[in-house]
Amino acid sequence: MNSWYGGQGVLKQAQLKILSHLEKFSSDLEESWDVPRGLCLPGISEAVGVVRSAVHTPLNELEKAGYVFSRNAHVTNAGSRRRKVVHITYSGRELISKLEIVPGKGRNFGPIPELGLIYGRDKLSNQIFDLLVKGNSIIISGLAGIGKTSVARLISELLMKDGWTVRWSTCNLDSDPHEIAKMWIGKSAPTDSRAIASLFNPSKNILVIDEIQEVSKRHISSIHQLISICNEFGIATLLIVRAPNPLPTLENFQEFRVDGISPPDSIPILSPDLTEERALRISESLGGHPLALHLWSPEDKLPEKGEAVQEFVENNVLKSLSSTAKQSLDELSISPLPLNIEEISNEDGIVELDDSAILRWKSSQFEPHHLIKNVRNAQLVEHQIKSLHSMQVKKWSEIKGERARRMEVFHRLKSSKPSEEWLIENISLVFKSNSTSAAILVEEALAEVDSEKLRELAAEIALERGEVDIAKKHIDFLASGSMKDLLFSRIYRIQGDSETANKLEKDAIPSLNYSDRVRAEISSLVREFDDHLPGNIGKSIAMEIIDKCEKVNISDLDSTDQGNATLSLELLKHSAALRNNNLELASKCRGKIEKYLGKDSYRLEILDFQSRLSVRGANIQVFDAVEGVQKLINKIPNTLEKIKLIHLTLEACKSEFPDWLIEVHQNTPPSSLSEDKSAHRRLIAQWWYWKGILNPTNKLSHWREAISRFKLAECNNAATNLVQLLSKSL
Repeated sequence: MNSWYGGQGVLKQAQLKILSHLEKFSSDLEESWDVPRGLCLPGISEAVGVVRSAVHTPLNELEKAGYVFSRNAHVTNAGSRRRKVVHITYSGRELISKLEIVPGKGRNFGPIPELGLIYGRDKLSNQIFDLLVKGNSIIISGLAGIGKTSVARLISELLMKDGWTVRWSTCNLDSDPHEIAKMWIGKSAPTDSRAIASLFNPSKNILVIDEIQEVSKRHISSIHQLISICNEFGIATLLIVRAPNPLPTLENFQEFRVDGISPPDSIPILSPDLTEERALRISESLGGHPLALHLWSPEDKLPEKGEAVQEFVENNVLKSLSSTAKQSLDELSISPLPLNIEEISNEDGIVELDDSAILRWKSSQFEPHHLIKNVRNAQLVEHQIKSLHSMQVKKWSEIKGERARRMEVFHRLKSSKPSEEWLIENISLVFKSNSTSAAILVEEALAEVDSEKLRELAAEIALERGEVDIAKKHIDFLASGSMKDLLFSRIYRIQGDSETANKLEKDAIPSLNYSDRVRAEISSLVREFDDHLPGNIGKSIAMEIIDKCEKVNISDLDSTDQGNATLSLELLKHSAALRNNNLELASKCRGKIEKYLGKDSYRLEILDFQSRLSVRGANIQVFDAVEGVQKLINKIPNTLEKIKLIHLTLEACKSEFPDWLIEVHQNTPPSSLSEDKSAHRRLIAQWWYWKGILNPTNKLSHWREAISRFKLAECNNAATNLVQLLSKSL
């Protein structure tokens, strides 16, 4: 059907597509200063699946008919310059409401792209849809810009209309299984691959991973493992990858290669002002390559038949850009990650790139289409690339935050040879909030600056991510000594061999310098105390820990370190004393702790509630304490302390948990805790344990994650006990 009668004349199909898209946006935006990108011309053309020039005529006709109106406004996340935007009028809404729109029954999670109009892919999409419905897993491969994501998006729409849940993820350089799981599930997703897979019902659940080729070599094997386990659990998976496929050894996957669309199917993408003959010639010349067709404009010369798409991009698209747009393109082409408008040096260049169909948008961030990025990078010579990276170093060095440090380290490694000290300091800062990025950066740094300290950092990052084989590789390069033994002790502990781990640690600690030795002794005691499931620590172990605390010699530390050590020991003794029902000792410890924290510290309130909650004989007192702790939890500013108190309260409640406590646990995920700190890692493991208690429907997944986390936190006793509990509960 090429037209539809709307009461005031005949509307063309292109106009109906535009009205259908605009109708999705609220009329409240008509006077708003900030509007979504979908209302500007590039957003409209992407949504309806045509080149920019193909929307001008139908929009003008719609405006004359009174179905739309245009104005200038600020487009969100696209710079400060005002741009032309289009709104649908009341008449337009009334007209489009007469069209029957059948909503899909299914749901979607993650950064699933907007569904624009897609041409020439129905046969392929239906073929893959039929296989997925039968339980097959599929790989969609093809050249850059050929339309792989569009095909996957069309398939996803078919699945949702059939009642499926589509869980979409899009990879970049910093993606690992946990980042993918967060897109599929949400921020509090597990990290363990089996725990992730356990959350999904194999019936009508589809897992989508786009852009797998962007993943760093550092993380590709762990993503391979995640995909294999999901496949083992019988969950249908759809992978989208640019050739060559970085996962050629995946089993039980059927691969489909996406090629160009046929010339007749290409015609609607091009300007309606072209004759059919000319449109067919253009499509044939560009091999039906969808991105190239979108990039083509009437000002371009007709491509030579057989001319490579890369040559067309180089000779037409890139040559037509202004110097400002080229600068922005260069900035984006050398960036390891997509950027947002505030991170770009000149936003005017972004507007031109967007209008030229060069950008791929991922929510508020953007990057060049890979085809264009590859062509542009191939044009640059080595000294130009180094110069561009140097400019980015200057820019990012003036910006605060973990993301800025991640970008600065990347660009500095590409432009110069940073010092070992600078690399360790900045990679460690990144590690505090993003171990995935830090793992990539430390490997890249070692390729440029091979040093003992960097190797130690690489091993520590790998250990804290549970990547034992990678950690071993780095530790083997270290010189023999106490540090190497301590790192190996951690490997043995993660692998469950506590006896060998403890022996290595015991032999290594005396060789450390005095302050490091004291720190290691205290850390070992805290880990020993934490290595149990809630409520399971015995009185004898608590007494033994108190005795060991008394024997730690801190007399020769400087005043600052001595204060910190005393506070740590007294806090540990206070907790152990309560476990042993030694209220007298707990009171003495509290007095010493108050001297260091001050009388007004909220942490003293936590200690007092901890004492009240530890009472096991008088249930009424426990009940009163639980009710009183609600206000304290809400006002604690520190996530670590808040989660600790939530766990203590849950333990005191035994199995009778008030609704407010279940809710506050759910709403206080440990995502802000630092995985470079052992105490934080142990608390994260405990959080997942309690999540399994409070949400028994998904206990298998949550406790699998807790077991994995306990192992990473080197708490073998807790991990073993939970494995036994999980086995009994199945």
